[in-house]
Amino acid sequence: MSSADSKPAPIKSKSATFHQRSSYFDRENELSAVDTFRGFYTLFWLFAAMMGIRTAVESYDATGSLLGLTFGKLISRDGLVLAISDAILVASTSLSFIFIKVVQRGWIRYNTVGLAIQHILQVFFLAIPVFWAFQRNWPWVQSGFLTLHSLTMIMKIHSYMATNGHFANVYAKIKSLESQLAKLSASTLKGTAEQRQAEALEKKENELKKRKPFSNVEKEENATSSGMSTPVGSNEIETADVEDVDQHPLTNSSNPDVAKVAGEINELKSHITSQGPAKVSYPDNVTFVNFLDYLLIPTLVYELEYPRTEKIRLWYVIEKTLATFGTFYILYIISEHYISPKMPRPEECGSPVALKVYLTSSIAFARTWLDLCIPFLCNYVLLFYIIFECICNAFAELTRFADREFYQDWWNATTWDQFARKWNKPVHMFLLRHVYVSSLSTYKISKQSATLLTFLLSALVHELVMAVVTKKIRMYLFVLQMAQLPMIAIGRLPVAEIEEKRAKLAELKRARVERKKGLSNASKLPVDSSATVPNNVDFQQIGKKEIDDLVASLLGSSPAVLSDSTNIVKPEETEVTKAEYTPPQRTQLELQSVDQEVFYLPLKETVTYNKEVQTADIPVDEEDRLGESGVGTETAAELRQRMRREEELRVENERRLAEEEAAIQREIEQEIQDITEEERLAVYTSPDFGDFVENSSKIIQRALSDNYDVTRDYRMAMDTAAHDNESKNLKLVCSFADERWTKNRSITAVDWSHIFTELSLAAYNKNNRPEFVLHSQSDVLSATFSPFHANLIFGGTYSGQILLWDTRAKHTPVLKTPLSATGHTHPVYDLQVVGTQNANNLMTTSTDGLVCSWTVDMLAQPQESLELSRTGHNKTDEVAISCFDLPHAETMSFYVGTEEGAIYHAHRHDRAGVKAGVDHNEIYAGHSAPVNSLDFHPLYRTTNNANDFTDLFLTTSIDWTIKLWSTKGVSAVNGQQQHHDPLQTFNEHTDCVYDAKWHPHHPAVFGSVDGCGEFKLWNLNADTEVPISTVSPSSRALNKMSWDCKEGKRVGLGSSDGNLYVYDIGDQAALGGGTTEWEEFQSVVNHLKRTNVH
Repeated sequence: MSSADSKPAPIKSKSATFHQRSSYFDRENELSAVDTFRGFYTLFWLFAAMMGIRTAVESYDATGSLLGLTFGKLISRDGLVLAISDAILVASTSLSFIFIKVVQRGWIRYNTVGLAIQHILQVFFLAIPVFWAFQRNWPWVQSGFLTLHSLTMIMKIHSYMATNGHFANVYAKIKSLESQLAKLSASTLKGTAEQRQAEALEKKENELKKRKPFSNVEKEENATSSGMSTPVGSNEIETADVEDVDQHPLTNSSNPDVAKVAGEINELKSHITSQGPAKVSYPDNVTFVNFLDYLLIPTLVYELEYPRTEKIRLWYVIEKTLATFGTFYILYIISEHYISPKMPRPEECGSPVALKVYLTSSIAFARTWLDLCIPFLCNYVLLFYIIFECICNAFAELTRFADREFYQDWWNATTWDQFARKWNKPVHMFLLRHVYVSSLSTYKISKQSATLLTFLLSALVHELVMAVVTKKIRMYLFVLQMAQLPMIAIGRLPVAEIEEKRAKLAELKRARVERKKGLSNASKLPVDSSATVPNNVDFQQIGKKEIDDLVASLLGSSPAVLSDSTNIVKPEETEVTKAEYTPPQRTQLELQSVDQEVFYLPLKETVTYNKEVQTADIPVDEEDRLGESGVGTETAAELRQRMRREEELRVENERRLAEEEAAIQREIEQEIQDITEEERLAVYTSPDFGDFVENSSKIIQRALSDNYDVTRDYRMAMDTAAHDNESKNLKLVCSFADERWTKNRSITAVDWSHIFTELSLAAYNKNNRPEFVLHSQSDVLSATFSPFHANLIFGGTYSGQILLWDTRAKHTPVLKTPLSATGHTHPVYDLQVVGTQNANNLMTTSTDGLVCSWTVDMLAQPQESLELSRTGHNKTDEVAISCFDLPHAETMSFYVGTEEGAIYHAHRHDRAGVKAGVDHNEIYAGHSAPVNSLDFHPLYRTTNNANDFTDLFLTTSIDWTIKLWSTKGVSAVNGQQQHHDPLQTFNEHTDCVYDAKWHPHHPAVFGSVDGCGEFKLWNLNADTEVPISTVSPSSRALNKMSWDCKEGKRVGLGSSDGNLYVYDIGDQAALGGGTTEWEEFQSVVNHLKRTNVH
């Protein structure tokens, strides 16, 4: 099987992805082979070859040598010493392997002593070659080569040591968790059937690990049996996710603590196991063979496994070697004949002082620069081709390295940042992982600071190379490198887009003016102007062919349109017509070009018809024959002959159709080929096939779960009475549960996506098939979608950590707060994203009274924090927050529900004589038990609705009640504390009420859930005492609820048994149009306020 038929699966890591790719100029690259400018690429090499031949002939005529020896003497100086120095440099990199081996054995810890040793080794690898280049006083060629090669080796060993050091830390944590798991399992599962089954599975896994997954003998036997010759390890495809391949046997344990620790072990093992077919894991990769293989692979980013080609193609290596020498020949010719003669020499200038004067002379310097810029540019391109196309591809072929995208089309870059990404892909990937991403995760700096740090390091390295080559520090290259930052910023400005929009706007304005002018001109024309003929038409130039073409275009030129009988013309008619016809008098008219708006006005349709009988056309010859015989029937012999011809024609047609069907069947059989068991297994276990099945099955499951009649015709009128009766029932749309992820877990938070309205979110405390499963090391008590980012989900945990998941990334959080005193250290039961699209942050509260505000992309420390306390309380001044909410468009103050049953108004900042913290003059005391939820009314005053209900909020409590409150009219008298009573108390629940939420569109509708598993739907316009609908989806408690934000027809209910139920409420919250519901609810609220006062 050829390499084109079998591509290794892509291997992904946190910041790099490796898969089989060809370099841009490689002949095997299908994209470049069909590129429009491929001919210019070929023309460039033809031009270079002809220039090399011409220059060699001129050199031979002048000096008797084809090449010239000036540049050759320069690059060959001290060649043996340079080769020995470079060999010592490469051999000394083995110290990094010894260092990682010591770390792997556990003799030193990487985070402490290991990092110091690593930096000392890197300084050693950089300082020694630089010192040696200065000591030997080498020319720029030797100095530049040794310095660049030493920098390459430094980047390779840095990636090797940093990656394996990280693996060592993760491996040590896995061992610690395994010892903890052993203690837990020994104390809880010893002697049970589950323990024996886990031990048997672990024993079986150990036996499978000792044996290779697919030995060479088995592969050769299978390949032979299938009639194929496939090299071993050529087309292995990733078989499964890492966490499924080596899953811990106690992951699904009934003990939640054991299952939690086993899940953490699985997650950590996925970090130290490769995603490729070999499934290489740390510390199995710490071998000298693996280290040597990494040194030879043309990449600067270390991975446990790389995609590989099937075999080494010797002819490919020879081709790249010849291309290297050929390109170097052209580079030598250019340097010898077009650069060396133009370089100023001290002997030509007389002395160093004269040389300095020569260089500072503006005219001489400008002339030298003009003479050298084109040869230097050619050498720049040729050197790029030698390194990235020839040498890198040759080493990649020798090591079977499949990812050969060492560069991209940097010549098509239109901005500086595009050029920086495309010019040198190996260095770009190294800086991305080990400088940019590492600085973001380690130092917790912003993306702009990380970019500045990356460019600063790159500029310093470039200046170091220039200093070693020229033996002087000029800072020219450093300044040019740092100048790329403002150039990148300018390139990212949407200037072109703005100019395009301005041009489009100007075009629209011009079209509008011309349209108005055309309308005014059209109004001045006579009514029948559309039927007039322009005066500038020359009738003398119109011939018969033009008229025929015009008629054919109007009536159609197909001969099948008109009957043959219509073409019969009597001779006498033709003669009369010819005699009567006289050509019109030709007049020479003046031609004139006029720009005029064309209007297409519909003409009044005139319907005409002829009263006649439609019959079939009779051919002329048959008409004549019938006319001659006078009889319209056939004889018996003619009839039999005609029937015989028709039968023969039918048999011939059937035979021809049978032959065509047989030929098509043979082609189909040739195209359909049976695949071998290995090929079928490769397809089934490929990651692309798995992703396709996973995503497609989700779509099919959603289509099957939606209970709607696909045959209903919505244009038909419906039965109003039946529809009204149906709207009073709550209909279960779907329920989500998973035996693996939701068993023995209760839902602690429910939310709907503000952008993808079909996505619902459920958070679980411990142990539908979820669209995404997001893991945490602590119980998730609260979770919410970001209303401004489609893929971000925030969660609050029992340990106090705030987590941020990205559904585009893996299951673990992409950001999380540290477990330190700078943030929460108590359970976080509520959190919200507040603000606008361009200015938003995350607010969180914990049970110790701490309120924190976070920047969504920086969770290292809170942007601001406030600890709430209540002075003058008879028992304690602590405020144990269980929930909170903010009124609409309010970001400076908020309301908190507490475990003592009171609701407090708090301010985030000092303002207008009010101090930050709890407002002691505004207390809502009505619940006799902890408050479970607090929800403000979402509907506010608009241009179409004059009523504002944002002062209303609902609270639920363990005291089995729901209370409706209002913040309007609340004020302190003489600075005294005012305890305010609720407007209405709802007592219909027979158990603890855990959550209540206002409907997002109907002003008087809200829902509530309780510990009996009941969901109640309330409409205060209909009744303020009892709900309008009640449903019990489960016998277990319903913990959370959330409305669909877009239409509000669906509600998600989270149960303590781990099920998520989605109900359709029908038209029970439908709006009748206008402001009737708002006005009715305003009347209800006013009545409740008057009743509460009296």
